Amino acid sequence: MDTSALQKTTGGRSQAEPAETSTGEKKGAQNKKEDAGKTQAGEVSGLRPFKNLLFCCHYANIQNYFADLSRHINGHETDVIDLSGIEKNKRPVNYRGEIPWRDLWHIAQVAERGPCVKHRFFYIRGYRKYLPLSALRKSLHLFKAYGAALDERSPDAVVVWGGKYRASLLALAARSRNLDIVYLENGVLPYTTAVDLQGINANNSLPRAPEFYRSLPAAPVSDTAVPQEARAVKPNKPGEDAGLDTLPERYIFAPFQVDFDTQILLQSPWIKCMRQFYSLLVDVFRQMDDPQLHLVFKEHPSSPACYPDLHRKVTGEERVHFVNNQSTQTLIENAESIVTINSSVGIESLLFDKPVIVLGCAFYNIHELVIHTENRNELLQAMRSARNFTTDQVMRRNFVHHLQSEYLVPGKKFGKDESQLQAVANRIVQLLTHDSA
Repeated sequence: MDTSALQKTTGGRSQAEPAETSTGEKKGAQNKKEDAGKTQAGEVSGLRPFKNLLFCCHYANIQNYFADLSRHINGHETDVIDLSGIEKNKRPVNYRGEIPWRDLWHIAQVAERGPCVKHRFFYIRGYRKYLPLSALRKSLHLFKAYGAALDERSPDAVVVWGGKYRASLLALAARSRNLDIVYLENGVLPYTTAVDLQGINANNSLPRAPEFYRSLPAAPVSDTAVPQEARAVKPNKPGEDAGLDTLPERYIFAPFQVDFDTQILLQSPWIKCMRQFYSLLVDVFRQMDDPQLHLVFKEHPSSPACYPDLHRKVTGEERVHFVNNQSTQTLIENAESIVTINSSVGIESLLFDKPVIVLGCAFYNIHELVIHTENRNELLQAMRSARNFTTDQVMRRNFVHHLQSEYLVPGKKFGKDESQLQAVANRIVQLLTHDSA
């Protein structure tokens, strides 16, 4: 799936490009930015001063957090708006602006494949993808409604939480009005928050060029970067086989992700669901001819999906297992290598200096830091050679240190942590006013 269109929906004014720009031109521009290594936090330039900052939220807990956060923005007018009721209002919205259909189409795929929608994609010659009209109509309605709400408030910049379906539509509406967008999200390291002008996860502003991290001053990995204790294991789902009490001596760990998360829907070009992920890895694993090696899967603890059919298949496999009764950290620490699409498990694995094979789009998908694969043959070669893969240690240490000390904001969210609130507020102001007159 071409994700370049959605990538542009996640940027503010400084990343905006005409909707008619070709995919090749977009990718070229993006590559230039990555190679230059100039989009890391604190180095976005050319932004104008802002006066009015609008915090946009869809959930009560986020609204409360934004209300607390807004009080720490000094010297600027702030407002918090609850957009949760917009979706329930079915009245037509009077909208006279241009519709970014290409971007809207990509975002609507999230609604079409979400947990509450039963429709499926229709493929023609493996190229064009058609959406149910209802999904596109819903996305268009929300886009117009969000635009009308922004027009009414007339902010200079907006703050959104996350980059999922509704946040992406809101960002698209803000971008169409030439507004700066600040994305907030839980950080990939414990008790941290990501603050970014470009997006979250694979769309964030962290440089992808290995040279950027090699050029940084050598820095050791802080002890606080590595989790001190494993997270609690959630109870098994009904009828679920917990797996092994004792882990194999040698195994590859493959964590499941949430099927309808944007990480899979829009940032996984060739793996579309966990059943496909399972089948692909098992088929490739059978070709490795290593009788001492095992393959271990773990379901995502927050996913509502159940896979009884896969559990039945595992019963007939001697060296393929579902292990849901072990913590993810334990599985990482004892694994020979890790295969992931774009999960935060990849970052955790790097903290423990484990070889990581990445199948999708990820912000840590950096040459010599991880092994990236784009097809079955590359995956087979990667799984065969992962045991002997040596991560560039200077780059790994500098990447983790930069992630922890420069990009992520420390502090526990929702815990009334005044220092965290002030630090996030300062980062927002810094990003919006950097290099502006």
